[in-house]
Amino acid sequence: MLFDLDDTLLMTGEREDRFFGEAFREVLGRELPTTDWDALGASTDHAILRALDVEAEAVEPIARAHEARWTRALAVQPPPARAGARSALRRLGALGIPTGVATGGFARISRRKLATLGSAAPPLLATSESGATRADLLR
Repeated sequence: MLFDLDDTLLMTGEREDRFFGEAFREVLGRELPTTDWDALGASTDHAILRALDVEAEAVEPIARAHEARWTRALAVQPPPARAGARSALRRLGALGIPTGVATGGFARISRRKLATLGSAAPPLLATSESGATRADLLR
């Protein structure tokens, strides 16, 4: 069984968008024009940056700046798990049902977020690095 991470297993949405925008501004010196990813036709961090015509050499610095924000936030106030997420993951595991996470976020940030679920954390299977669309992630 596959799960999304942000706002599915962990309630991260508000901070995720804010941190992404702050990292974008830090690296590129301009504001992120939107967080309406559907309007961009993009659903992964890499695809969003491509849709915004960000040059390839800026992607890694943006990812590092985004990760730095999450690292600080996770140390102070980890995102809460969605109600029932931990118990559902444990129950699925007890039943022998394999679980995993497919997320549009950067891999290293997603791993850090997943760690907050502790022993209930499923493996990270697909990330922004895996493809440009949600369908790519599921493949």
